[in-house]
Amino acid sequence: MLIKIAKIWVALNAVVFIAIGLLTIFRPKVVSSAIGYHLSGPQSVPEFLASYGGLLIAIGLVMLLGIFYVNIWQVLLATAIVYLGYAIGRILGVLLTGEMHQTTIVYLIYEVAALIITSLFSFNVQR
Repeated sequence: MLIKIAKIWVALNAVVFIAIGLLTIFRPKVVSSAIGYHLSGPQSVPEFLASYGGLLIAIGLVMLLGIFYVNIWQVLLATAIVYLGYAIGRILGVLLTGEMHQTTIVYLIYEVAALIITSLFSFNVQR
């Protein structure tokens, strides 16, 4: 039963990553303005689409494929590492710039909560 719930958890996270990636690909100005980016140079849109569109879609697809083709513990570990990376990057960004926007706090809370939930699943399923 726990493995089924863990797979559902990973699938929900995959859907979120894929949805944000697709939104970024098809509506880059909406996403960039929501996170305070200004796409100004000729290289900015392709770079933004690759980093926030393509990469998020790829992460989501790896999660989804992992549910079916590898041990769920491995998928949970990879998902936890993704959230850990986001959280560390966000914390370092705050420390290095000295700035913390309300959006940053919301994203950080989500990432840490997702990291904790994913880690709890990871520690409780069989390897």
